[in-house]
Amino acid sequence: MLYAVAQRRAGAVTLLTWKKDRSVSVSARETEITLVESGYEHLEKTFTSPHDLKPALREACRREFPRSNRLYVAQDT
Repeated sequence: MLYAVAQRRAGAVTLLTWKKDRSVSVSARETEITLVESGYEHLEKTFTSPHDLKPALREACRREFPRSNRLYVAQDT
């Protein structure tokens, strides 16, 4: 699902904690991919390549979901 967003075939994907108090969102537009963190950190980063997104997404998930066993996934088209 995240790969589809990175390849610009889907609108946006949001990962939230089960309590929905922290989130990481990935959205794609024509030429850029945006990663938005809301929780411990409030950041917005823009990428032009899916290869640059992967390490940043991994780091954001480790920061926002350090002890989460369950995640809620929402997809916007």
